[in-house]
Formats: sequence, C-alpha cells, structure tokens
Amino acid sequence: MPSSVSRGFSLAELLISLAIIGILATFTVPALLNAQNSTLNSKQSAMAKDVGFMVMNAYDQYRQANSGATASTKLDDLTPYMNYVSIDTTSTLDDRPGANASYDCSVTATYTCLKLHNGGTLYWKKAHTFTGTDTQYAIYFLFDPDSVLGGTGTADGPGKALNMFLYYDGHIRDWTNLLSSTVYNNGLSTGSANSSRDPAWFSGF
Repeated sequence: MPSSVSRGFSLAELLISLAIIGILATFTVPALLNAQNSTLNSKQSAMAKDVGFMVMNAYDQYRQANSGATASTKLDDLTPYMNYVSIDTTSTLDDRPGANASYDCSVTATYTCLKLHNGGTLYWKKAHTFTGTDTQYAIYFLFDPDSVLGGTGTADGPGKALNMFLYYDGHIRDWTNLLSSTVYNNGLSTGSANSSRDPAWFSGF
C-alpha cells in the first residue's frame, strides 16, 4: 500500500506565488484607497451642503422673526435659529484651500465656532455684517468637516475647510459659484468665482 507523503512548496513556487500576490495588490490596493477617499469625499460634501442649507434656513427664520434683515445683521444674530450641539471654545480649525491660516476658537472675542451634530464645526468672524443690502453683499463662514487643523499650508487637502457665503437675499454660494463683484469680509473685499478656493472633497451645491 503506497504511503502518503505530503510535499511542501518549492522556493520557486513560493516566489511565483508572492509575485502574483504582489501584482494583484498593485491593482487592488489603490482601487480600495480611491474608493475609501471617494466615500469620504461624498460624506463630507453632503455634510457641507446640509450645513449651508441650515444657515440659509436660520436666516429665513431670523428675517421672519425680525421683519427682515439690515446691513448690520451678522451671523451671531442667527445662532438662536441654528441646530448645533455646543459652542466650541477650544479647537483650532482649517481655513480654505489657498489660505495659509487657521481659526482659533479660543479667541471668542473674534470667532464664533459651533460644534455640529454631524461632527463638523461651523465658524465665522463675529464682527462681520452684510455692510449693504444689495444682492452682491455677503457674509462668509466656514465649515471644517473633521474639526481638526490639518495644516496651515496653502495646498488643498482633505483637511481644508469649505468657505461659504450667505448673501443678503438669502442665497448660499461657494467660491466656484460666487457672484461677480461679491462684497464680503465686512465690506473690505470683493471677489468673483474661483474654483481653486473650494476643497477637493466638495462637489458643489
């Protein structure tokens, strides 16, 4: 009766198997990482859109409660109508792509930062108002989806915040869709559409 003898893999067979695994990994790992990044981008973009609509609705409620808005209306006036978890006084947050800056929520005399239910943070400069009542006047605010400072360099990246604009007429726009000659930054700046100032993770309104 022949004996059963188990034979191991030869070195050549092992090397061939490892080579095949390496080739498969070359194609599958990047695809998996891209799929993960795409899913994260979609999630963060959806979060940002919800935040924009929340601010827009808060402004509508404010105008109804106060018979309209004025040139001196600021985003702090809208907080009673916003849905948020708490006021953040400790985080340091990102600015938009192309801006080598950060926002320190502990400087409460300068910034208002709101922790949101989705895990992100909404923030703006307290003193900023519309400064005018025509359709091109706006107040800008930012949304950081991960609520963490990713770095103060100007290059775009997954940590960069989205800059949004609330116009006096109630519309919300991002940099890609900014109206020509938009007046913002408390009346000190004017700007027009510039898609490079929107983070790569945002797909637009």
